[in-house]
Amino acid sequence: MLKRIAAIPLITIILISLFLKMAFFLYIAPWQTKVEKEKIVISDSWGYEQMAENLLKYKAYCPPADTFHIENYSDYQLTGYAFLHYDTFRTPAYPTFMATIYFLAGIKPYLVIFFQILLSLVSVFYVYKICLLIFNNFEFAKLSTLIFALDIHSAYVANQLLTDTLFVLFFLASTFYFLKAIETGKLFYIVACAYFMGVACLTRPVVLFYPSIAIVLLLAIKQSIGWKFKASIIYLLIFLGIAGTWSYRNYEQYGHFKMTTEDGSGLLMYYAAYADARISHRNIDTVRVQYQKEANVHGFKNEKDIFKQSDIYKTIAVDYIKKNKVAYVKTHLLGGINMFFAIGNVGMAKVLDWDDDKQQESFAEISTKRVLGNFTNHKRETVLGIFIILIMALQYIGALIGCITLFKNKKYFFLVLFLLTAGYFTVITGVVGTYRYKLVVVPFICIAAGYGYTHLRKKKELPTRNEALPR
Repeated sequence: MLKRIAAIPLITIILISLFLKMAFFLYIAPWQTKVEKEKIVISDSWGYEQMAENLLKYKAYCPPADTFHIENYSDYQLTGYAFLHYDTFRTPAYPTFMATIYFLAGIKPYLVIFFQILLSLVSVFYVYKICLLIFNNFEFAKLSTLIFALDIHSAYVANQLLTDTLFVLFFLASTFYFLKAIETGKLFYIVACAYFMGVACLTRPVVLFYPSIAIVLLLAIKQSIGWKFKASIIYLLIFLGIAGTWSYRNYEQYGHFKMTTEDGSGLLMYYAAYADARISHRNIDTVRVQYQKEANVHGFKNEKDIFKQSDIYKTIAVDYIKKNKVAYVKTHLLGGINMFFAIGNVGMAKVLDWDDDKQQESFAEISTKRVLGNFTNHKRETVLGIFIILIMALQYIGALIGCITLFKNKKYFFLVLFLLTAGYFTVITGVVGTYRYKLVVVPFICIAAGYGYTHLRKKKELPTRNEALPR
């Protein structure tokens, strides 16, 4: 079987990935006005869309004047007030990508989706190149890449007007050049690695603290102290220089050197609110309105500065977390773990028009009731869920075997990189964990799975490409 997979041309594996993604694209039909309005430009996508259109109209990410009048909002509406100020809540990379396409072809969100599908194929290529870079084994590389190409969650999210597809691409590019720098000792690759991580941060600031992992790994490899020092400094300067451009923009525009207001509004209205709702068994909207009323008492409605309003949210959130440390940490970690086990077929079925039952917002959890809820409504929804579970089982079982084998064969470097990356996104994602937040880890899971399955057949250690890559 492995020899047959190894014989598959890389372009065929890439085309398999393209076929899956285009199947969703053609079925959803995002070019239809109704579909665009009801299923594409919604929720998070709305904010990115507004920023992109503003960039075309005003050459800025926000309109010339603030059109929101806080006194006209109810407490319930105010729980999403920070979200409405999208240029301080979001970061610029994805809206800029959208605006570029809109500038060339008109405001057509479906074209953004189409082009990001094409760009997602570069991620498939990067998985293949990373595999060869680490182990120089074509069977292993082809198998890992094929497992990644078959990932249903990646294929589906590529058809959403969301940051995840570009984020994964930039993150994989950064990882490839990071490994290339370690293999060759050339600082140019550190420059490329830091550049792509910086752009990834401007796409989703969730990686703001990830460079700490890269620096630790750089300091752990077998290189001269001078090289490690120069590589670390170059990495940090370039990463912070790129990521800091948006903070500087916010300083120029609003007087605050910060990337986003999400650290306040997101922390309270999502992290703390979801944890509180789960612990207290209350409705999530009830919890949010309670927090908003508390924020109003602290001067939220009288404050005109959106960043200071975010700070009020943050103070309330931190206070809640301090008072409920153990319960919050437990809920936070369960949410992070949930992103690896969430099936997502119910939400997909609604977008595919297989299920028109109203879906209520709920917090991430792992429970028998939640799992069974994915298989009780419609036949096609159930079949999709089973197929997703089979793909996840292929990935996770193989990754477990791979991790054990990597440890036995003393291939510690990739094992540590994989585990630290998975751990980082598990912790940073927390309570709000849903399957799309795991997509950045999926390539690493597939690489480990490919290694595991290849080893099962060969029953011996895979050859290492170059001793420059540490064990």
